[in-house]
Amino acid sequence: GKHDPFSASFFSGGRMKTIICICLAFCLLHGVVMPISGRADFHTMDIKELGMSFVLPASLEYFTRDTCKDDPSNIAKYLMTVEQMQTRMKKKNAYVMGFDNHNYVYQNPFEHWYDVYVTMVKSKEKTCNLCTDSELLKANAGKQKKDRDWFDLWVDARVFATRELKFVRNTYLNVSRTYFAMEYTTVHDGKEIGFLVEITKNQKNGECLQLPLLEEETADYIESILRTITLQVPAPAHEKDIVAAPSHTYENIQTGVTLTMLPGWAKNKTDPEDPSLLLSLAHIEDPDCQIKVQCVDLWEQVSCDEKQGISREELSYEKVKGKWVAE
Repeated sequence: GKHDPFSASFFSGGRMKTIICICLAFCLLHGVVMPISGRADFHTMDIKELGMSFVLPASLEYFTRDTCKDDPSNIAKYLMTVEQMQTRMKKKNAYVMGFDNHNYVYQNPFEHWYDVYVTMVKSKEKTCNLCTDSELLKANAGKQKKDRDWFDLWVDARVFATRELKFVRNTYLNVSRTYFAMEYTTVHDGKEIGFLVEITKNQKNGECLQLPLLEEETADYIESILRTITLQVPAPAHEKDIVAAPSHTYENIQTGVTLTMLPGWAKNKTDPEDPSLLLSLAHIEDPDCQIKVQCVDLWEQVSCDEKQGISREELSYEKVKGKWVAE
């Protein structure tokens, strides 16, 4: 009965062409400890179908669609046959599955445990790098609200960016604090890519999951994986929001206009068919609250009478205003 986040495209509402998800459900000993092996061992996963490679810790045992066919005895440790694993991969659109062998071989002695899935499903868009943070968060909020089962677990969302990709991060926690999930989603080269971490409490001896430390540790762990991604096809540059500094100076060289914007305002896309619109801003907390900066030809806006006695070069708002006041 648990909601399957891989059953539909994350951005199925419109913005987003294939979803890749890494689903991790962490095995923790006493408290929040990320599942990184004590040895400096890592697996580099190069998945051609996904168009990328990334690095995962060797504390997990991994299977791909190819390798699972050749390792039936090892798969049996995880209480599955090769056919069952292949069926599970196809059902979840998975290209990589990873397991913590302590869960299965040693019969779940830990307080919490984890598995890993790398999945891919069809979507619509080519990239999300060209979306502003506010656009991504607005699309994400709409998707969360449409799925009531998943929305009931939803804690919050924010944007995270590596050097090449932008991600939306969603955090989930059930009421009984026995299930926690954190998902990072991006879109690149026609693929919607998501990294999902699931942490499940051992019903026998596990303690209830606690925020915010759990959230912080999980984010650090997943983001360390995201930074190792190598793309086969370069990504376009990020579309940046004007929210990074306490204030931001916007300068338009063509018109010589310089504006200092307060924090919390994100840049929207301008309409190429409306060259007068220089800048469009929306507030992150209320995207319907907008500021637009336009450049119009004042000479074309004034009447013939108002043009009397002045040239285009001499025209200014103050001069026209002065004539209005005099009249």
